[in-house]
Amino acid sequence: MKQLYAIISFLILTSSVVAQQQPYGNEWINFSTNQPYSNQQYFRIKVWKDGMYRITYSDLVAAVFPMPFNPKQLQLFHLGEEQFIHVEGEADGSFDVTDYIEFFGKKNDSELDQRLYKNPDFVPNKELSLFSDTTAYFLTINSNPFIVNKRMGFETDLNFIGYTPAPFLMKESYVSWMDEYVAFKLIDILDSEYDEGEGWYRGPISSAPVTVQLPVPNLSNDPNAPLLQIATATMGGNNTGNTHTISVSSHGASASNNFIGFGISKFDFPISSNSAVTGGNASVVFTPGTGVVNRTHISYVKATYPHSLSFSGESSNFNEFTVPGNASSKSYLPLTNISLQDPKLYLFSGDTIKKVSMAGTGSGRQMLVPTYGNDKKVFLTDTVYTSALGLISIEPVRQDPANYARFTNFQYINQADYLIVTNKRL
Repeated sequence: MKQLYAIISFLILTSSVVAQQQPYGNEWINFSTNQPYSNQQYFRIKVWKDGMYRITYSDLVAAVFPMPFNPKQLQLFHLGEEQFIHVEGEADGSFDVTDYIEFFGKKNDSELDQRLYKNPDFVPNKELSLFSDTTAYFLTINSNPFIVNKRMGFETDLNFIGYTPAPFLMKESYVSWMDEYVAFKLIDILDSEYDEGEGWYRGPISSAPVTVQLPVPNLSNDPNAPLLQIATATMGGNNTGNTHTISVSSHGASASNNFIGFGISKFDFPISSNSAVTGGNASVVFTPGTGVVNRTHISYVKATYPHSLSFSGESSNFNEFTVPGNASSKSYLPLTNISLQDPKLYLFSGDTIKKVSMAGTGSGRQMLVPTYGNDKKVFLTDTVYTSALGLISIEPVRQDPANYARFTNFQYINQADYLIVTNKRL
């Protein structure tokens, strides 16, 4: 029954909240009030992991994308917002066989789920979606040729003279679980809204301490670097009326909380010293109280730590980190021991994304990241996800040949009194 109410809640509550924030939530779709379908054709691209994605000429042909077209009119949307993309070869106004589209794709998180809760802060783990890790991006051709569509920018400055290397980067190490779905606060209540703490957790701990290891490779030993910070959230699992305790400790620092029943405990504290971390792992120990039966679920554990400019021993093809802002307009990063074959650096700046030029060969690269005194999130990668790797697909939003790839305009269907939204799982 819980799943039934969850699905109904998602369908009804999401649409109602979106309606409060904006008229319908589909303003990004090009509709005419006197037409039953969208003016433009839209093609769905499913994304389930963070990284750079590429759509080729062959991908568009296979999806029966309308050809030919002016690539300058291409647009990509996600959650109603136009995305910044790179269209290789668009300058000549023709999308040719060797041209392609690249964009940054981000897997599904709790952004939509938050609308199901009484309060968005009640989401225990905002990095994890309750339902799916897959989200959708939508590619279309803007029918207005006079609009300048969003394109990825480029930072090309390679003049390193006068710059001092940044002392460290900031990085996150994170683990979460989907062992058990917890909705204890609603165990005896049928409620269309999600309550505090409802979500996915690790299996419960009750008596013996549990240790979680978080990899923190290349932890900086810079004397001015901030201390490694531990953040986590737990939820109680038995409503006996007794007071329970959960303690969290890590490398000489600890915090604890007393709670009753299904209480939520959130922790965020620094360890005593970065030098206390050895072996490239941060240990976080969860210790339940004694005297009464304890049952505690862990939602996630995160370590935020200063990372040196060396990536020795790291093999991930996607490294996301933050460049701390400084007094200069740009931060100089001479990175070493990079294991990537052909690394590329991308910068997030507000809602834009830029590709940053790099100098160097082999395992070393140098670059200037424009920070202008503010922390900037960047990622380093040598991988582009393609259909050839089986990591991207493109399909029309509608298969009907008469209205191929066009959204239905429900405003046009004005003779109906209401709309029934359902799902085959019901």
